[in-house]
Amino acid sequence: MIDVSNSYPETRQHVSDFVELATVDSTNTYLRNNAADVAPFSLVITRDQRAGRGRLGRTWESKPGESLAMSLLLPAPTAQDAKSSSHSLSLIPLLAGASLAATLTDLGVLDVGLKWPNDVQIGGKKAAGILCEVLPTGDIIVGVGINTYFAGPPPTPEAVALAEFIAVDEVTIDHCVAVFISTLRSWCEKSHDVVSDFIRSELSTLGASVEVSELDGSRWTGQATGLSPEGHLQVTRDADGVVVSVVASDIRHLYQ
Repeated sequence: MIDVSNSYPETRQHVSDFVELATVDSTNTYLRNNAADVAPFSLVITRDQRAGRGRLGRTWESKPGESLAMSLLLPAPTAQDAKSSSHSLSLIPLLAGASLAATLTDLGVLDVGLKWPNDVQIGGKKAAGILCEVLPTGDIIVGVGINTYFAGPPPTPEAVALAEFIAVDEVTIDHCVAVFISTLRSWCEKSHDVVSDFIRSELSTLGASVEVSELDGSRWTGQATGLSPEGHLQVTRDADGVVVSVVASDIRHLYQ
């Protein structure tokens, strides 16, 4: 892996290897293909990701320079970690999202929240997304895409960019990435229960009325009332009051 830039000086203090690419199809794919050659907590970053992916095989739409894409390699959890810490694989996407939400709040952005399971929203609109992948070694790639600014209309009506709320320059972006990585690494060392409480504190979905879209196309509504130890969303269904554990379905906040 070849380092092509001397930028991001603050970020470099928190990672093992740092690679900035002028353009790439996907930072997750690049890191996956090169994971054997880098140390844990290595980072790949770009301002021009051409084939970014989202949850359930969706694409991450962005124009060159309008977003930041990065992928961080977390080490495989030990057997003890998997039982007792935040390294529970199902919690990592939520923990990454909560860490980014907390980072944006620290930067002065208001009304930031984590929408289950992997969207960071500002004012109810999507500012960032998380996509995690587990490698055969057990290492975890944490992929993050952040909308930084839009030169024209947003790619979708539900999208929003950081520049609408704070001044966005290279120093700000470097600080954002550095604080995010530092925050994520710190929380990865804490106990499962403490991390779960942190996630809940950033999870705007809790307490919200939601519409759940199942993989078979059916839809139903309910109240998001809890989060299971595995990170599944607990929703009390409106139709019959039954508490359903939502694992892989889509949810939409119903603003009233």
